Amino acid sequence: MDSLISGGAYLSVGESKGPVKVVVSNRCGDGPESIKELIPLDSVPRIQGYIADTEPCANVQSSIVVDSLLGTLYEWTLPANWLGNSSTHRLDYVPGYESGTVDLKLSNACGYGDTTLIPIAVQKRPGEVQILTSRDKPCAMSEQEFYVNPVEEHAYIWETIDDWVISGADDQDTVLVAVGAESSFLFVNVSNKCGTRQSNK
Repeated sequence: MDSLISGGAYLSVGESKGPVKVVVSNRCGDGPESIKELIPLDSVPRIQGYIADTEPCANVQSSIVVDSLLGTLYEWTLPANWLGNSSTHRLDYVPGYESGTVDLKLSNACGYGDTTLIPIAVQKRPGEVQILTSRDKPCAMSEQEFYVNPVEEHAYIWETIDDWVISGADDQDTVLVAVGAESSFLFVNVSNKCGTRQSNK
């Protein structure tokens, strides 16, 4: 300890952790001893990595978690039109409809560490798809193949009505249909992690 001051003390911090003890006294005697352990910092803060869904759905709450470091201030910066705020190692946020980068700046008593850039690719509910086929006017009571252009990490479910019937699997990007005697509609439900949209032909 360097010196005593009224109500406090100046300390020379060593390299290892250790306790600081204080006893408050007056003319009636000493009060109880208070002890606080101090852990010195020897460098600016750095994280090893982060845990996050880097492909969250637009307008749906997500989170990013990094290392919890003693004595560290966390400064998060979000892209425009995103919602969220935090001063801890965990950020809960709601992304907008456009992809962007979350910036994290760390600091402690030794100064600022490197800024971590976390790229976020925002996902959206599937859009309308076009149902394709070799003949737009299929022959009645025949079989015809219909398909959509597949998109990675999307699922497909086909549906028919009236006397049209699906022949075989109904959960691929291509479907074989037994055409009925009358005109009808063919439906495909396209799903991803953010929702489902139905298209028809």
